[in-house]
Amino acid sequence: MIRVEYLNTTTWQFKNLAKKHGLSGVEHPFWEGLPLDIVRVLSLDLLHGGYKSFQDHQVPMISELIGASELDDHLIAQPARTGLRTFSQGISKLSQFSGKETRDLMRMIVPATVSAEGFDRVAAKAIAAKIQFLYLAHFPVHSDATLRAMEAKLNSYEDSKWIFVAKGVRRGAKKGSTIPHWRIPKEHNQRHFAENTRDQGPLVGMATEAIEHCHIEDAKVPWRLSNRKNFFPQLRDYIARWDALNLFETYLEYTDLPPCHQTP
Repeated sequence: MIRVEYLNTTTWQFKNLAKKHGLSGVEHPFWEGLPLDIVRVLSLDLLHGGYKSFQDHQVPMISELIGASELDDHLIAQPARTGLRTFSQGISKLSQFSGKETRDLMRMIVPATVSAEGFDRVAAKAIAAKIQFLYLAHFPVHSDATLRAMEAKLNSYEDSKWIFVAKGVRRGAKKGSTIPHWRIPKEHNQRHFAENTRDQGPLVGMATEAIEHCHIEDAKVPWRLSNRKNFFPQLRDYIARWDALNLFETYLEYTDLPPCHQTP
């Protein structure tokens, strides 16, 4: 209907029109008709499905369990260690974590909170198992033994995680009533980490952490240079212009001509 009614739309306009009808803007998935099982081809993302999942779900539950202020106090009290970030102001006021910051938090959150009131043995076991599972998933080389160990740690977490529901700290983003289930896509995806590794190799080679850095150059920097109003077209034009300049620079290097920013 959109294609018939709007004959000359750009890709961006088509996407926005489709969004109004609850559609993604992709009419034909690229794998349509291919003789393959797409879920065994697309790789799970270790950054978002692992570390971001821990930050979005486990950390808020720990904070609910012992209190945000108490969690801050326990993290602030941790001794400084070379090469490891310390959270000298706590974490309650941090709006966003990088993957590295989440890993630094994972290194200290169990010893920092295990003695806190309300953080009982089962909760500590669940969090420790989840962290060990993510460490194993991050291995650059795997064997059947390491994959079995990874699955064992995940099973240990799965058996213990219900303590957070029982304690009433498994809540949604709006901090409403207790959620009695674990139907979370990122949590479910972790059950397929070992299978995905067997199909495609270590997940560390598939993580999006490296290209996430492009958010700085392709989103944050051009947004700061925009007028903050109707900024998507401005971002698009900025990126297109710089891509064109970079491609032209590559062409000059290929032809041994002087770079465009130098005087001949």
